[in-house]
Amino acid sequence: MPDAYPIVLTLARAGLRIGESLTLQANDLDFERHGLWVRRTWGSRKKALGDRRINAPKSNKLRSVDMREQLGRTLQGLLTMREAEAILKGQDRSPWLFLGRDGEPMTPGAFWQNVWRPLLRRSKLPYRKPHSLRHTYASLLIQNGESLAYIRDQLGHHSIKLTVDIYGHLVPGTNRQAVDRLDDATGRNLYATNSSGRGERDERGQGPSGREIGESLLPPRLKLLRQDERVAFVMGSEVRRLRRRERARAPA
Repeated sequence: MPDAYPIVLTLARAGLRIGESLTLQANDLDFERHGLWVRRTWGSRKKALGDRRINAPKSNKLRSVDMREQLGRTLQGLLTMREAEAILKGQDRSPWLFLGRDGEPMTPGAFWQNVWRPLLRRSKLPYRKPHSLRHTYASLLIQNGESLAYIRDQLGHHSIKLTVDIYGHLVPGTNRQAVDRLDDATGRNLYATNSSGRGERDERGQGPSGREIGESLLPPRLKLLRQDERVAFVMGSEVRRLRRRERARAPA
């Protein structure tokens, strides 16, 4: 379904709500600054006004969204194709990006029936709402290290609290990694035994490790044994010493 690619990519790469995506116009795109403007959406705030009414975005706030290079190339190609079709038909190009069969912007219902549902069926995927692409977009931004404040602005949330409530659980792993990066690069042990001439080398991370120092204190034959063999050797020596002491104390 090549015709479905531009709209699905817009949902996945810009994180727009479905009504915001379907009501995009050509003049909402800024290819030079790699951004797009969200100025309208499908749906009425009052049912009495009709299902096909187009009005301001949620919270009545316009916003600018960063447009990735892949999405920019795709939408630019779509506009070029639309321009060529309009010239062949001797008509003006429609200002809307994603057209329905009547030449007006596609409705959410038409998108679900003619694009989304057939796409899932052909892909043999279980049903997911189109809104899941918005969550995927935000999750990938968090995975790439973007701040929740940036994600709030991209998604158009009215407060950072909403962003944290929805996506905050994805962040703690990153915080733990940040704490791990505070560790000293040398990983040195301040309590390891050092000779007087090694302090400066250890500070630069060039001195022997604690394990190397421990190895140097072992008897020559014991160095050749595995860890478990060393333990058995030491324990066996202690048992033999205790037995000799008992025999010495025993009456003749």
